[in-house]
Amino acid sequence: ELGMRSAVVVGGGFIGLETAENLRARGLEVTVVDRLPQVMSNMDPEFSDVLIRELESRGISVLTGVGVAEITGGDQADGVVLSDGRRLAADLVIMAAGVRGSTELAEKAGCRLGESGGVWVDGGIYAAGDIAESVHLVSGQKVRNALAGCANKQGRVAGANAAGGRMLFNGVLGTSILKVGGLTAASTGLTGAQAKQLGMDCECFYVPGFSHATYYPDAAPLILKLTVEKQTGRLLGAQGIGRGGVDKRIDVLATAIYGGMTVFDLEDLDLAYAPPFSSAKDPVILGGMIASNVIRGEIDSCLPSDIPALLADKGTVVLDVRTQEEWDEGHVEGAVLLPVDELRARYAELDPKKTYAVYCGVGYRAYNACLFLKAKGYRVMNVSGGMRAIRMGV
Repeated sequence: ELGMRSAVVVGGGFIGLETAENLRARGLEVTVVDRLPQVMSNMDPEFSDVLIRELESRGISVLTGVGVAEITGGDQADGVVLSDGRRLAADLVIMAAGVRGSTELAEKAGCRLGESGGVWVDGGIYAAGDIAESVHLVSGQKVRNALAGCANKQGRVAGANAAGGRMLFNGVLGTSILKVGGLTAASTGLTGAQAKQLGMDCECFYVPGFSHATYYPDAAPLILKLTVEKQTGRLLGAQGIGRGGVDKRIDVLATAIYGGMTVFDLEDLDLAYAPPFSSAKDPVILGGMIASNVIRGEIDSCLPSDIPALLADKGTVVLDVRTQEEWDEGHVEGAVLLPVDELRARYAELDPKKTYAVYCGVGYRAYNACLFLKAKGYRVMNVSGGMRAIRMGV
């Protein structure tokens, strides 16, 4: 309507990606630019890769690891100059990089700012929303959480207490969700990267699944990733991406984290099941089972991101236990094929002095193969999530 043909969106967070999708729907040529090496920095990098694929499939260009040095064109933008010198044409430039609370009024009033840069609160200082400092319920750190859900609860507590009430806002998990094209991406608690950065002794597990039973029409693929404390099995965080059913799983997992639940609790959850709505082993329950098996010491696990190092280790073999047909459709370069159905007859072909990182489609056949090989004295690891997690296929 305004004669605009191209747009650059600076920032690959919630607002940036939602804006880019809508501008593309209006017919503009759109490029998303983010100075970080990924979009959606509140999630682990592999989720960014899936989102970028979805954006590009819809005609949106994505440039990561590069910033915007200059907007050209004066009063009416005509383009941007990137930090690496490249120039992009743009009739419209949207700045959606980062969130900073407007604390000036609070500072002028003499309010103290906390370690996160937000307004420090206690029993006599009430603040709510993007400017307020909160406690992260998993890490215990002071954080600013610029999300509407916690802002509303903070406002309720602050208002009630200002009127003489005695309410308490306990803290935040950072639970969030985003729609990009046909995908839903969501997270709660700590990502694997965040937990490790904090020095937590944790392990991550992938859970490939579907929105409901696959024999019922329109089952949509999803992948969950759980971050779990090794010694206790306490759930520290969860992420999910898929084309249906991610929202209700992340809400269940957020509730579990808030309640201090472990993966041993997850495997015993009594969730609603009927084929149009879930599977008899819901992805949340299945995730509890997968993680519990490892935490209990029944089996060892590794991540798809470990595969390059495993392939480079002469003492380790990456073993594919899928069928020949699946192998022919695509496999990990450098892996060795030994279908699980042939394993009982052929396992002696494997070198007992080596360690085997075993993968299949989603992890189930590899789990069975690992148990068999472990019983025969082999050192084995199950590649969490199998080929679905390796490809992040949703």
